[in-house]
Amino acid sequence: MVPAPPPNSPAGSPLPSTFAVPPAYARAYPAAGWTPQVGGPADQKALRYVGIAALVGIIGFVLSLAVSAATPAFSYVGQAASGSSGSANGTELAVLAVLLVASIALALVELWLYREAFRELSPYDAGFSTPRTLALLAIIGLALLVVGFAGLFAVIDQAINCAGGSSISSSCINLGEVLGLLGLIGVSAIIALVGFIGVLIGIWRLGTRYNEGLFKAGAILLIFIGFVGAILILIAARSVRSRLSTIPTHPTFG
Repeated sequence: MVPAPPPNSPAGSPLPSTFAVPPAYARAYPAAGWTPQVGGPADQKALRYVGIAALVGIIGFVLSLAVSAATPAFSYVGQAASGSSGSANGTELAVLAVLLVASIALALVELWLYREAFRELSPYDAGFSTPRTLALLAIIGLALLVVGFAGLFAVIDQAINCAGGSSISSSCINLGEVLGLLGLIGVSAIIALVGFIGVLIGIWRLGTRYNEGLFKAGAILLIFIGFVGAILILIAARSVRSRLSTIPTHPTFG
């Protein structure tokens, strides 16, 4: 049965419809005014990514504490660079290297998971398009930082070996190479910072989309107390997923 037009509607006006506009049509014709329904498969998948990312962030924080506890191993580098006596603890240095690599790998995985969450939502909510791009920028920036620091440590190690325990002379170190690596580290740090801000914006917008204040609180605390921020984000992701699982996603007809 064809629905009757509303009272006092002008002649020839389109009939009202309660049919939802398909996502593909909405993307092709934004003027349709389609509003995505919260609670669909994309939301569930995105929230799952966010929850795992927060969990990875918590594990990464614990590893960073282990790295901080192992930093006395760096005392050998300082002693050798100053020309004073010192001996390297091979086991200690190896453990520190493993912890550093694991921490960096977890940070990259965390950023990738957040990007995947924003990528899932961006076709249905344009507010996540920019965070999706900036999250990728954060991954690139962090990867370049790793390359820069690895190159710098290699140059310093080579200079220490060249000096043979005495003061490092200009003949043992290439200042141009050092300045180039420092420049790479500086540019990479800026790129990573911009990308990290984009990730925080994306997490904040999760709070807006799902009306969940813990996401916004977690985004702010990630800047100051990352461990607490990650816990709040994990709680928020699980809470919203549980809440949305009770919402029917099938279209309704008037």
